Amino acid sequence: MTKETLDALEGLDEEALPGEVSRQLNRKVSAAFLMLSEGLMVQSNGLFSVTSVVDGFGGFAVQYDQIEKVSAHHGDLWEVLLHGHLKADRPVMLNLLENLDLVATSEDSRVLDALGHLLRFRTSRDYLPRRGQDAEGRDTGVVDISFATQNWRKIVRDRTRPSVYVRRHFDAMVFYYLIEELRCGNVAVAGSEEYADWSRQLLKWEGVEARLPEYLVEVGFREPGDTSPFDAAAFRAQLQERLTEAAVAADSGYPDNEGLFIDPKTGVPTLERYKADERRPSAVKLEQTIKSRLPEQSLLGVLARTAYWIEWWRRFGPASGHDPKLKDPFGRYVITTFVNGTNLGPYEAARHINGVSGHELSATANRHISIAKLNQAITDVVNAHRQLDMSRAWGDGTAVAADGTHMDTYLNNLVAETSVRYGRPGGIAYHHIADTYIALFTHFIPCGVWEAVYIIEGLLKNESELHPTTIHADTQGQSFPVFSLAHLLGFELMPRIRNWKDLVFFRPTKQTSYVHIDALFGPPGRNVIDWDLIESHFKDLMRVALSVREGKISSVLLLRRLRSGSHKNAHYAAFREGRPRDPHHPAAALPDGRADAPAGDGRDQQGRGVQRLLGVGALRQPGRHHRQRPRRTGEGGQVQRPADQLPDLPQHPGHRPGGAGAAGRGLEGRPAGPGCGVVTATLEGGPAWSHPWLWAGPPCVRG
Repeated sequence: MTKETLDALEGLDEEALPGEVSRQLNRKVSAAFLMLSEGLMVQSNGLFSVTSVVDGFGGFAVQYDQIEKVSAHHGDLWEVLLHGHLKADRPVMLNLLENLDLVATSEDSRVLDALGHLLRFRTSRDYLPRRGQDAEGRDTGVVDISFATQNWRKIVRDRTRPSVYVRRHFDAMVFYYLIEELRCGNVAVAGSEEYADWSRQLLKWEGVEARLPEYLVEVGFREPGDTSPFDAAAFRAQLQERLTEAAVAADSGYPDNEGLFIDPKTGVPTLERYKADERRPSAVKLEQTIKSRLPEQSLLGVLARTAYWIEWWRRFGPASGHDPKLKDPFGRYVITTFVNGTNLGPYEAARHINGVSGHELSATANRHISIAKLNQAITDVVNAHRQLDMSRAWGDGTAVAADGTHMDTYLNNLVAETSVRYGRPGGIAYHHIADTYIALFTHFIPCGVWEAVYIIEGLLKNESELHPTTIHADTQGQSFPVFSLAHLLGFELMPRIRNWKDLVFFRPTKQTSYVHIDALFGPPGRNVIDWDLIESHFKDLMRVALSVREGKISSVLLLRRLRSGSHKNAHYAAFREGRPRDPHHPAAALPDGRADAPAGDGRDQQGRGVQRLLGVGALRQPGRHHRQRPRRTGEGGQVQRPADQLPDLPQHPGHRPGGAGAAGRGLEGRPAGPGCGVVTATLEGGPAWSHPWLWAGPPCVRG
């Protein structure tokens, strides 16, 4: 029967329908068999159609990869997506790591061991062996990846292959943790400056011990003339006493504090919004009268008069230190300062200022002005401003407010980044504004950096006669290490912290309890400062503080390394435990603590307003970031000034081309400088740029 069936079906198409098969067999096939054949045919065609559709979208491997990504997105398993972003740069990164000398700064070298395993099997395609080998090929045991989270340890393993690691995920895991180790300082690069082992830059304890008595008096840890020993036990007792006093003061003042409420059940504090008093009619009238009597001044006029009286322009000059070979250094430096300070640009400014070319302004800025010289000139202005009666009416220079302002820059700048908050490229100008309403120092930092890293560096580099001891900042101006380092350097850090009610408040001891604010510290006996840890690291803390004070190590480098990921760093553990000096302790919510906040926090905001007024260059072509270009042949270096523009800056009778700087000179006895409105810079198609707020400096003081 089988041979007869095969002979009858010979030459029949494989895709023939069951009816055709039945006719070839003279309809000697049962109906049940025909129905079964039709069902099998439909099933095979369905599977084939599904397979063809999947192949059209890249195959099953691509579809499985997409399913894995969707699952990771919904399950918050971002680790499985990281390898795709590193695939193109993997060879370059591995070549770089093979040529760098990486050293572990602690006893924990698990990340470097995993990196060595990756480099040894870098040519493996899909999987890496779980067991490592040394340079001679001997077995060194299973590679330890316990430094990674549970998610990483899960995805680097293959359930069907227990003896191997998934290579692509293992790469991503090692790169991710190596970056964190470099940032925290747990891994150093030999011969590097930015990623060197910062602990080796600290002073030795012998040198610290010799400088310790002077340092303790300077930062207020000990009274002058006190010769009692100051060791780890004394340091611990002092901190514990200050925390106890602050908590007792908060507890006793709570009934009289109408703005603070602490839930007795949950311990969540609530602080009412501070409402400023309404301005009195007499104050409004006084402001209007002052504005009506203030003459309108030009920016160049202000710069010319302050340069003539203070002689800050003498700080500028060629790098050789010799006198400038300029025909008029006074005028050139004043105009260059105006051009760069207003962000106008040399070639754009040359179109509106007669007698100077863009090349001359650019060459002066590049060859005669540096950051160090500019800071010296700023110091002269700050010291002169301190002598004014008006500045002393605003403050005494003991407080400073720190905050950052976004600045537009070119994309091909090493510091420039695209800001997520502002949505455009640039950097952050981090200002320190004194309570006398003058900028002491400015750092230009990337957009993604935590601003608290630079908050102390600006005060340490301050060379003026103002020496602030209190720092006001926002949430970005604080962290556990910053609080501790500020206290060790004698500064009082008082930031306003976002979501401060979610912070953890610590008791001095387990047995301490309070009448009104006990719920703030959580359950009894919980949230206690580890005083033993602070005492055991007393020498480390003093070494860090004295090294920063003496300039052996930068506070920026130190705070970059002491971050939340530095769990293996003993210095970070000690700095983190220095929480008893945190001003977000309940004592800071008392009325006397709140009274200072509006004044300190408002200085940086008002400073931004003045800075926006000075940014003339932003009015030129907003939103465009093009580079100033030299003029082509025939274009010329300048254009004719408008008809209403006054002549250029004149030489005053007492001008001296050379001479020493004006460091330490006062304002008394100086002859009158150039008059108001000597030079008026105009924008193309617009009026003269001036504003009453820009009237500042001694030449405008009315007698």
